[in-house]
Formats: sequence, C-alpha cells, structure tokens
Amino acid sequence: MLLAKCTQVLATLLKSLDQTHNFRTATAATDNSTLLARFFHAMTTSSITAPWKEGACPYAYDESTRLAVDASPGVAASARVYVELESTAFQASGIDSVAMRYGFFYGPGTWYAKDADMGEQVRQQEVPIVGAGQGVWSFVHIEDAASATAAALECAPGVYNIVDDNPREQREWLPAFARYCGAPEPLQVTEQEALTTSGADSVYYATRLRGASNEKARHELNFSPRPLEWL
Repeated sequence: MLLAKCTQVLATLLKSLDQTHNFRTATAATDNSTLLARFFHAMTTSSITAPWKEGACPYAYDESTRLAVDASPGVAASARVYVELESTAFQASGIDSVAMRYGFFYGPGTWYAKDADMGEQVRQQEVPIVGAGQGVWSFVHIEDAASATAAALECAPGVYNIVDDNPREQREWLPAFARYCGAPEPLQVTEQEALTTSGADSVYYATRLRGASNEKARHELNFSPRPLEWL
C-alpha cells in the first residue's frame, strides 16, 4: 500500500517535469497521507555540478557536492530554486526534512520507455550526441525510486541521491537506448550546432552533466537499484 502511494506521488511529480527533467514544482508533499509525517523536497541530479576535468572520475559526486547554480541558464535557475527550498526546509523547526535527489526516471509511465516520448524522438533521430557526448547521466527506474521514497519515511533527515549504480556518458547510453527502441544510430552534432538549434541547456546536459553516487542511499535506505535495462 505504501509503495503504491509512493509510486503515485512520483507519477504526480512527473507531470511537473519538463523534458529536461527539471521540476517546475519542486516540493513533494501530499495531504491526508502517510507522507505528511515528513517534508519531502524532490529534485533531480541534473542540478549537481563540479569542476570538469579531463580524466577525472565523472560520477563520484555525493550529496555534499554543490548544485549547478552557475551552469547554463535553465539548469542554473532550477538549481537556485532547489538550494532555496532545501535551505528553507532544513531550517524549519519541528519538521524532519528529507531531500530526495532522483536520477532521470525510466520505466512505465516515464519519458524513457520504448513507447514514450524519448523512444519516439530517438526513432525520429531527434536526439543527437553533442560534441564528445561526455556528459554523465544518472538514471533510476521509477519503481526503485518509489521503494527508496517509502524507505525514506523512516530514515535520518538529510539529502539522498536516488540513482542507479552506473552513471553513463551520453555517448554510451544514448546509442544503446536507440537500439533498445529499434531506432537508427543517433546523429552527431557539434556543440556549436546544438547551441544554435537546441540551446545552452542541451549542450550542458550532453557535455557537462555530472553523475551522482548512491552510496549513502544504499547504506542508509538499503537501496538496491536494478541495472539500466537497455545496457
């Protein structure tokens, strides 16, 4: 029952997402439910940032990593909202605050499914690899995210990255996702071409996004996410 409720809450959150997986409304609290026991702030790991260095480990960023307030305009704006929400929540008295930083949702009812929006976009070759495609993405199956959300009702207050074990660069996960969807190989464009046609946020996601570590969630929530199904 609780797991079903958490899945319902995440499904509601999906309706507040734009296609770059930023929450327009970042507070997830439900009236008249078990989730009223705590304040949940839901966001995505797409707002995590760290200085990019050639050869540096691209995905070992934990919950202490600062958010991307200096990234491309759309990402930076979302990150600043998240910073403000987290600050407000954790300073509030009488409330145990838990911030859930989810990876990109995939699975039934999400964009990243064969029969969903991203599946159709890759079949139309509308999602290219940008530049070297070195941006690192953290995914999570929506059912695993729901399980972690249920577990968080009884965990210590704090911030938790809810992502799978293997963040992947765009140049790796995107061709694999295309094959999974029965689509042709993605096109490849330069950063300048993508900047002109798709904007700065698209270039950021494809080339500068950093992955996240789930070590804390694995330890404190007994989180055990499934492998990304198209790899």
